[in-house]
Amino acid sequence: MIIGEPGVGKTLFAKAIHARSPRKTAVLRSINFSLLNERDQRIALLGGGPPEITTTRRSYLELPITLLLKHVDFASLYLQEKLAEALKTRRFIRIGSDSVRYVLSRPIFLLGSAPRRLLSHGKLAESLFALMHTYQRVFIPPLRDRQTDITLLAQHLLRRLAEWDRIVQTNLGHMVNSRGELKSDLRALLQKQRWDGNVSELQAYMRTLMPLSFQQALVNKETIALSRLLLSIEEGNDVSLYESLSQIQRSLIDRALRRFNGDKTKTAMMLGLSDRTVRRNTAPG
Repeated sequence: MIIGEPGVGKTLFAKAIHARSPRKTAVLRSINFSLLNERDQRIALLGGGPPEITTTRRSYLELPITLLLKHVDFASLYLQEKLAEALKTRRFIRIGSDSVRYVLSRPIFLLGSAPRRLLSHGKLAESLFALMHTYQRVFIPPLRDRQTDITLLAQHLLRRLAEWDRIVQTNLGHMVNSRGELKSDLRALLQKQRWDGNVSELQAYMRTLMPLSFQQALVNKETIALSRLLLSIEEGNDVSLYESLSQIQRSLIDRALRRFNGDKTKTAMMLGLSDRTVRRNTAPG
């Protein structure tokens, strides 16, 4: 169980655990309860078949995988109790079925708050709270409480972003010195910020500092749309907020579709959108 504020790197930490586990060659899947409606939560967790749903769906619990259970406090208490029972007995029954299925997945809980606090606010079922006491617990403090990590993280993120964007070291001269280290003025600036969005905010900031080629800049359509929107507001020009946000949404959906090789269902789940919205914002062909 990994606990920490949004953006501290819980998923990254979970991926590291998976990569060093006996299941490292198996698939890593996740259920983000905060992005799914109750029906989709139940199907992802318990599976199902006709007549409840049109086609038979296996539960993630019955797959021999590492399963990330994100923000389970967004699930109903009833579903949490079903989850606790399944993990405790290592068996469950699919929705619309009467046959017993066995739990083969290895769960890792990712929570934004400590279980006791969630319990006190009525967001956690007592049975699941009791089960969580049997899990090893890791707490990741917010970035503002580990100032000494900021420079190291920024250096690491910059290196990864440079590799991802295929930017050569000479193009980073405004950020790094001849030894490839962050310049002192940039280090001082980073140390002064609160980074309430934690590591994800720091990563986003570092990426804005990366120089892009003309071709790369044109690919970032959502960045261009956002820049146009901000410029229009700053210059006092008329602007269509809906049109600008729709363009940004279409671009982000397109990126996610490429990430998942055109799989609209996975794209919808990752972005917290309905399948219909993804289809409506997908360019023909």
